[in-house]
Amino acid sequence: MRYEVNQELFVIHFDYASLRNQESKFQAADFMLPFLWGNKEIPAEVDLEMLTVTDHFLTAWDQDPDQEKKYDGYLLLDSKGEIFANQYPLASYGQISDTGDRRFNYYVTEGEDHGAIFKAFDMGEKKVYEYHLLADVIRNMTEGLNNAKEKLSDIHLNEFTHEDAAFYTELRDNLTIVLEMIEKAFKEKYPEWSYEIKKKNISGNPDRPFYIERCVFTKK
Repeated sequence: MRYEVNQELFVIHFDYASLRNQESKFQAADFMLPFLWGNKEIPAEVDLEMLTVTDHFLTAWDQDPDQEKKYDGYLLLDSKGEIFANQYPLASYGQISDTGDRRFNYYVTEGEDHGAIFKAFDMGEKKVYEYHLLADVIRNMTEGLNNAKEKLSDIHLNEFTHEDAAFYTELRDNLTIVLEMIEKAFKEKYPEWSYEIKKKNISGNPDRPFYIERCVFTKK
């Protein structure tokens, strides 16, 4: 299984001033990773939370006409007792994407007033509709930062243009800022925890290793 009942998961949401200033604020409550699709806005703040897995279910893929229940879905509680869901009540997968496995959205139960709940997000009364797994964000952004640094080390290459240099310099600087924001917020909210990027051999063969990088959390 992807997660275990009673497992605690660190998650993150980025808050953007431009989205908060819109008349409709639901988009601000959704999750958006910084610097996608040419967006250069640095988040105004990061929202960190620890979710605790309370329930596991077998769920169907939302595009499956037979609705065969063979995927893992979960319900989780945040620190205030609000319920979040991961791939539940239906699982969402793209042709080459399993991003939904690491997304956690506010769960509205069958008996609740859906309209009132979503209006609360739209008005900004509720702040976070969707979180993303913090370990995945840190690993992803660290990989992007290292890639930008590597590109800038190749600046002497003939095919490396001034536009390339400006792009990777800005990306490096912006990713550094956001990663430092995450680190500062994490240390302030969870001083008893620390994290670091570690390499892990997933080949099963020490003589022919295949390493991946993971963000590992440790309680002090």
